[in-house]
Amino acid sequence: MLLRKLIEDLRRKDLLSLKALQFLQTGCLVSIFPFLPLHMKELGLTLSDISYVQTIICIGDILTPLVLGLCTNYLTSIRPLLITSIIINSLASVLLSLVDNGEHLFITYLTCRTLLEVSRGCTLNLYESVNLMTVKARHADYGIQKIFGSLGGTIIGPVAGYVAHYYSFKAVFQFYACLQILFVIILSCSDLQFQRKERKDQKKSKMLDCIYDGQGIIMFLVTAFILGLIWSFSETYAFLHLESIGYTRKNLGLTVGSSTMLGIVISLLSTSLLDVTGWRAGLVLALSTYSIRLLGYSLIPPDSFTILMALECLKSFGNPWCMLVTGYFMKNHVDMSHIASFQSLFSLMYFGIGKGLGSLVGASIIDLFSSQLAFQMVSGISIVWACLLMMTKSQTNQKPKKE
Repeated sequence: MLLRKLIEDLRRKDLLSLKALQFLQTGCLVSIFPFLPLHMKELGLTLSDISYVQTIICIGDILTPLVLGLCTNYLTSIRPLLITSIIINSLASVLLSLVDNGEHLFITYLTCRTLLEVSRGCTLNLYESVNLMTVKARHADYGIQKIFGSLGGTIIGPVAGYVAHYYSFKAVFQFYACLQILFVIILSCSDLQFQRKERKDQKKSKMLDCIYDGQGIIMFLVTAFILGLIWSFSETYAFLHLESIGYTRKNLGLTVGSSTMLGIVISLLSTSLLDVTGWRAGLVLALSTYSIRLLGYSLIPPDSFTILMALECLKSFGNPWCMLVTGYFMKNHVDMSHIASFQSLFSLMYFGIGKGLGSLVGASIIDLFSSQLAFQMVSGISIVWACLLMMTKSQTNQKPKKE
């Protein structure tokens, strides 16, 4: 049945551009963002500097969703804003490739990185809204579209690791800019759902209206904050820790590809699985695998590439799985008119507040104790919140709304 659903989806010409964009979007993200902490270290920034950068740029991740949530209420189409943010993001990556360890390094890097992160936040927020509105309007399977995102990560992640290992981070940033240009070309030629469908008698959706309209939205957003904190901590300090005990950039690039390969199967099964278990169980799975991964990082020996690959394969149940669960939740529990507003709130909690605190709290724990103990403590936070989420009884029926 799943194979038949996949074949039917592949035959739909109205979803081809969506698949190509998913491929490039995930490919772009894994091509530079996992390596950014290593780039900062190579430039000469200290662990304290890295934590400051990661925290300061998250101010943009907090403000961006709020501004976009207000702007999208008054835009007829978000296509021009989305395209502009992608172009700025491409330029920011080129500028970041030109930064060297000279005078005023911290300020120069912080300026370029902030421009990169803010434009990336705009792009991700706007594109995910377009993606969800298109999937919902065309009655498509969100998980199947995400398969092509996993393919993008599987192919482009190792390529980026190879470039970083044998060439330089400068070449990686330029490679990222080229992918973004291709992304914007395809986006400009596509016919996706760039505006909300609203009834003539319906008032415009305000930022917080989605909270009163959906099921379990407050609990979902609180969990998104926790997951954002844990994700930020692992993304900022995992590769730094692994490189410090002997793993190379080439090794780390290969692990990025292996983790996204598993994401292909997960994406295919996600809708059917979540229909049975519900979104709460999906978030519990994400928290539990984070706990296992972080504990594993704290105990891993310096010469066990097999264990590293096994732990990194679980990465598919981290941020990629969280995006699948979020997409499923929005498709089934958030009204079409509120999707852009919910996406803004989710980005605020996950990419903004959660991500910012993850880097800051992580640096503080590592300074006070050690990286191994820090990983173990955050692993404990993950499993504790997973248990609380399991024990919390939903006040509303968690079955998807019938469209």
